[in-house]
Amino acid sequence: MSNKKKLIILFCASIIMMFSFGPRSSLGIFMQPVSNEFGWPVSIFALSLAIQNLVWGLFQPLMGGLADRFGATRVLVIGAILYSLGIYSLTFSFHPIQMVFSFGIIAGVGLSAASLTIVITAISRLLPKDQRSFAVGVNTAAGSLGQLVVTPVAQQLIAGYSWKTAIVMLSVIIITISIFAIGFASNRDRGRDRDRDREDSTNNDRKLSVIFHSFSNKNYLYLLTGFFVCGFHVAFITSHLPTYLAGLNISSKTGAIAIGLIGLFNVFGAFFAGVLGGKYPKAILLSALYLFRAICIFLFFVSPKSETSVYIFACTIGVLWLSTVPLTSGLVSDIFGSKNIGSLFGFVFLSHQLGAFFGVLIAGLIYDYFGDYYFVWEVSILLGLLAAIIHLPIKVERQITNPIIKKTSL
Repeated sequence: MSNKKKLIILFCASIIMMFSFGPRSSLGIFMQPVSNEFGWPVSIFALSLAIQNLVWGLFQPLMGGLADRFGATRVLVIGAILYSLGIYSLTFSFHPIQMVFSFGIIAGVGLSAASLTIVITAISRLLPKDQRSFAVGVNTAAGSLGQLVVTPVAQQLIAGYSWKTAIVMLSVIIITISIFAIGFASNRDRGRDRDRDREDSTNNDRKLSVIFHSFSNKNYLYLLTGFFVCGFHVAFITSHLPTYLAGLNISSKTGAIAIGLIGLFNVFGAFFAGVLGGKYPKAILLSALYLFRAICIFLFFVSPKSETSVYIFACTIGVLWLSTVPLTSGLVSDIFGSKNIGSLFGFVFLSHQLGAFFGVLIAGLIYDYFGDYYFVWEVSILLGLLAAIIHLPIKVERQITNPIIKKTSL
């Protein structure tokens, strides 16, 4: 494959990530204006958003499998349409149940088909093995860049026009994902590994055997556990940091700036993690990242709180934020090959979303009962240490991804 074609693939993948994560990260700013206009409790919007997150994770393995079977391009196009329709439906919601169904379920299904896992599937097929971590790092950074750009623009549209105008803008941005998905089509979602991967499972029965076999692999289980921790950290901090700071009499503006700084420094962290993942053992890098996370959270937890300490924490944790993505996806591909990367990383991402679900839920319950987040911060530190330890024994040995063939050949 020519360098020009590789650049086109990388460009299209990066735009898709920006147009997928950018709108998704901005949805929280619609909670108050939407609830006020319809006269509904804030909990209705929150429930819809929570269901969207959960559906996103639950459907990720299925969408990854469809990308393995039919190619990433088709899945991305269908996902963009569903995602856009689900978001746009917010403008004509007439009942809470309708909002939950369209904005929650339909948008969640679309998001699962037009986001990270599907892009990783395409990259793993189209690019050589030694370039995948770098490419995923660039794409993850692009997603964070979308968060930085789309959210303030949407906020300005809400303030200057209306929230419905902003929603229409997001819907248009999302539907253009289908255009850039065509950048993957000419290669038919195949890369340099296609000859080697043709020896892997080629029908549905063998595919299920591959997936079943992966869950008996300790390395894969370690990655699942680590990404669960990642999701717990990400969701807890982004959802509850402003409330935590408000309880310490630190302004909400400081909390908002902190979340923005996390997104900004995540760009650098994801990019450099992708670069380092192509040069050094990914398992060791992941172990170091989770260890540094635990240390960062511990120092923030025990130190006196001020605007300065909050900003330092945000910048530091931002570097460690989604830098786990290129390394984790790279390990899945290194261990099992790229043939079933959509399905296998889909289950890894589901683990991340389950961690996110419990991170938000448990933190909310603890705060309602005790009036503080001390216990959750302590759990976050311990989980970080656990994730650092369990990545150390991971060995990158290419697995036999078709145990049926292996058995018959004996």
